[in-house]
Amino acid sequence: MHGGNLFQQNLRVTLRIRNPNSVALPVKSVRARLRLGGAQFATGAAIGSFVVAPLGTARVDMTVTANLAAGIAQLAQALGRPDGTVAYQLDGAVRLGMPLLRTLPFHQYGTLPLRALCPPRCSEARRIE
Repeated sequence: MHGGNLFQQNLRVTLRIRNPNSVALPVKSVRARLRLGGAQFATGAAIGSFVVAPLGTARVDMTVTANLAAGIAQLAQALGRPDGTVAYQLDGAVRLGMPLLRTLPFHQYGTLPLRALCPPRCSEARRIE
């Protein structure tokens, strides 16, 4: 965490980028947005050039602005559901330093199994309420 207040926090996170191609990808910048349960939770960007090797991965540090209060509310609601999961969406784009291919959008989505991440007493407390 790099500061913030009750409604907005500045975080440093690491994003892993996978290159499934047989050609290196020269990256100029990355931007991303994370939604939890349909509500925007965080947005961020990484500016600075690096190369993702062919068929390789790279890690990039990003500065992210988050609303932890909204995220905690979504997680608490999810723990109250029978399946104990919360839907997430990660969207963004990688800006490339290539002449014909300038931007690669990405979209990842799924569910986070919160009950599996929650200690046993957390699950017990939710059942009692």
